[in-house]
Amino acid sequence: MGRMPTTDLTVGRLRNAPDDKDIKMLRKAFDVKEYKITPVNNMYGYYMYHIAEIMPYCYLSYHLDCDLKKAAGTQIKMIMKATKECFVYLKEQGIPVMLPGEDDYYDGGVKTAAMSLLYRAMAKTVLGKLMVTDHCKNGIHEMRYLDWKFEEFRESHPGRNSLASHR
Repeated sequence: MGRMPTTDLTVGRLRNAPDDKDIKMLRKAFDVKEYKITPVNNMYGYYMYHIAEIMPYCYLSYHLDCDLKKAAGTQIKMIMKATKECFVYLKEQGIPVMLPGEDDYYDGGVKTAAMSLLYRAMAKTVLGKLMVTDHCKNGIHEMRYLDWKFEEFRESHPGRNSLASHR
């Protein structure tokens, strides 16, 4: 994930944390102040929750012909709601929230309000173009693949809430 002025490099093994030796090697390889190494305990969970956050924004981007400046406030709220529903579904499947506490941004309160403001700012500024629409335009096959694989996962892992039945 890109964050100014440093880039956060999230690393881990598929289902468990990287060992100290791996982290030391990565920190040595990326020994510049522009990189921050963040180990996670479960890269599978990290990727699933990342998909839950990016795909609703991606769907909206395609719906608006990759011009998020057209996004209405109600559409931004729908993105937030879709992400929250997906987080609930992933938790039901026993997939741990990665990064820990990430779900706090979708559970109401101050963090949700801040995330909503960020999403609105992204939609109306060059941030949305750089972080969402440009990637959607240039990563169509990647986005289709993520959508297809997530749908395949949902079909084989029905949830208790309504997410599993949405299409």
